Amino acid sequence: MRKCRLLCVDDQEGIRVLLGEIFKNDYDVLAVETGTEAIKMISDFRPDIVILDMKLQDMDGGEVLKSIRRIDESICVVILTGYDDITQNNDLDVIKPDMIVQKPFDVFELKEEINSLMTEYFAVAVG
Repeated sequence: MRKCRLLCVDDQEGIRVLLGEIFKNDYDVLAVETGTEAIKMISDFRPDIVILDMKLQDMDGGEVLKSIRRIDESICVVILTGYDDITQNNDLDVIKPDMIVQKPFDVFELKEEINSLMTEYFAVAVG
């Protein structure tokens, strides 16, 4: 059985490296810097889960999430954000990320939450 594929999308190199290190033993991890790269990788890499920063240099994370949902609505998407008011974003009510995580985040809690989400996802996907 193949490892789950995780796509990290963040314009901060430190976050991309950190997420890659946290998840490298449990997932096939690919990290990209832009929303444009992320959208391309949905088809090329075919991730099971995407960890997506809400504010990218080339586009808004909400736009990326909409594109992901259009390509494959079964992909789990976790939004990372440093903004407290993200839950007020009407787009997110419609396109529904699977989880929203506030920055700064605890790496151990994040790993536990992602692993739990993927266990739940695969129980539903397989069952």
